[in-house]
Amino acid sequence: GSAIPPHPVPVHYNSQGLRDYEYPYAKPPGTVRILLIGDSWAEDLGSYLENLHVKHLERKLNALGSETRFEVINGGHYAFDNAQELMWFLHEGRKYAPDVVLALYAHDAADAQYATVEGDALRLHEMTFAPAQRLYRTVGSWVRAHSHLGNFILNKVYQIQQLQGWLAAHRFKESPVAVPDVRPAVAGAADPQAEDAPFARVDELIWLRFRDEAATQGGRFAFVSASPLDAGKQRFLAEASIPSMTVQLPFNPGQRRAEHSQGTVQ
Repeated sequence: GSAIPPHPVPVHYNSQGLRDYEYPYAKPPGTVRILLIGDSWAEDLGSYLENLHVKHLERKLNALGSETRFEVINGGHYAFDNAQELMWFLHEGRKYAPDVVLALYAHDAADAQYATVEGDALRLHEMTFAPAQRLYRTVGSWVRAHSHLGNFILNKVYQIQQLQGWLAAHRFKESPVAVPDVRPAVAGAADPQAEDAPFARVDELIWLRFRDEAATQGGRFAFVSASPLDAGKQRFLAEASIPSMTVQLPFNPGQRRAEHSQGTVQ
């Protein structure tokens, strides 16, 4: 077939910083809410908003003919690891009172600067930012959300190590070397290439915290993997009573753009 000409995909964020339509925190009566969390696989910057996997799911659920209305909210954040996803949920995600919390897992692991195991307990490490750092992050987020060229330039800037050092030295950017000196190493890390590899213990504790936090609101936590899970990971999820499944996501930008231009979004 003929090649699909490349063209930019407009990126829209709502007032809460999510790549989705506007949803109030208060859940409307008769509504079942599903909240998807994850990294860039969930955020899906390569697709038009109406083509996001969460919007496909939302349309299909609402087409079932049930009196119940379904809302599927995209809580994905580019480059988030498992610990950052949990911290976002604790501060923001649970305000939506989701009935189901879906973790879209892309074989990430928690970074030691955000979560560690102490004894056998999870400890989350939240960062505080100086005023200049908050300004730097606010401006950067605005540029990324409103300009493809600005997003490209910022990606190139982040690759300049000398500039990154200058920004950290002048407190515009947090220093990447300050954290590991005062925090313990992650315990129980597993070889991701090993057959039957389990989760690292820190990640197991994160999934258990998600399960328990969802349950406190009367909801359910479920696990969705973008590729088959090792037997060790499947065993942990089963023993923790966390439902899991493997899905094949339609990450084909050319196909998504063709659907949009031809009006065949389903």
